[in-house]
This record gives sequence, C-alpha cells and structure tokens, in this order.
Amino acid sequence: MNLVKLPVNNLQAIAIIALVGTLLAVSHHQGYKSAFAKQQAVIDKMEKDKAQALLLSAQNYALELELARAEAKKYEVKAHAVGMALAKKQAEVSRLKTENKRKLKMSLLKTVKMQAAVVLTALAITACSSTSAPSATEIKVVEKAVMPTPPAALMVAPVRPNPPKDGKTATLLEHAAEFGGYVSELENQNQAWRDWVNSQAAVDGSEGTR
Repeated sequence: MNLVKLPVNNLQAIAIIALVGTLLAVSHHQGYKSAFAKQQAVIDKMEKDKAQALLLSAQNYALELELARAEAKKYEVKAHAVGMALAKKQAEVSRLKTENKRKLKMSLLKTVKMQAAVVLTALAITACSSTSAPSATEIKVVEKAVMPTPPAALMVAPVRPNPPKDGKTATLLEHAAEFGGYVSELENQNQAWRDWVNSQAAVDGSEGTR
C-alpha cells in the first residue's frame, strides 16, 4: 500500500506546484500587461500634451505675426503721412522762394527807376542853369558822390528757423523743410544784392558817358 500511495502523493504535490506556477505565471503576465498599459497611457498623454503645446505655440506665433503686421501697417501709414507733409512743406518753400524773388526784383527795379529819374532831373537842372548865364570860360561842375540807398527788401535779413524741439522723424523733416526755405531766402537776397550792385554800376557808367 505504501508503494502505491507514494506516487499518488507525489503527483498531488507536482499538481499543486504546477498550479501555483501557472497562477504565478498568469499573475506575472497580468502585471506585465497592466504595467505596459500604464506606460502606454503615460506615452499617449505625453504625445497629447506635446501636440497641444505645438498647437498653442503655432497659435501664439500666428498672433504675434498678426500683431507685427498691424504694427508695420501703422508705421507705413505714419511714413506716408510724413512724406505727404514733407512734400507740402517743400511746395510751400518753393512758392515762397518764387514769390520772394519776384518781390525783390520788383523792388530793385523800382529803386533803379527812381534813382535814374533823380539823376536825369539833376542833369536837366544843371543844363538849364548853365544855359541861363553863358560865359566864355568853361565851368566844370563836379557832383559830389552820393551813396545810393539800397532797396528796403535787401536790408531785411531772413529769419533763421528755431532748432527742432525733439528728435522725432516728423519734427526733423519739418525743420529740414523750414531750414531749406531759409537757405533759399538767403540765396535770393544774395543774388538781389549782386543784381542791385550791377545796376548801380550800369547807371554810373551811363552818367560817365554823358
């Protein structure tokens, strides 16, 4: 009987060991699957967070790009306005330059005509006085040199514009236009002085010829 029971007991022990091993294997496999599932969930969450971060970054970039475009558009409008203002100032300077030049020429011509009239009147009076009392001895009359009076327009100096109040682009451009007008007025007055001196020389030459 003992010889028969021993193998049966061994079989039971082997069966128990096999069952425990199987349970352990199943438990280990289930744990592995659970750990793998958790790891995959973490990976999926990281991928999802990464996708959301990329999407948010793209949205922020698009917003910043739109703001930069709006800022550039604003500066473009401002630059256009400054350019229009500068063109208007330049046109005004050109108009004033032409007007001042015309006024200087008219004043110079008027002064020359008045001085010529005075000279002709003096010559006529001298001729009349010399014919009223004839003399055998020729009398030479030497007139005293008189400094002619320049036109009033030549005696007024152009007003120099004040320095710019700040360093803004519009202010600097406006000051540049005003200073350009000031320089143009100086050039016109300088040319008017030369014209007046030449006209005086021509009058003096005509008097010497007579």
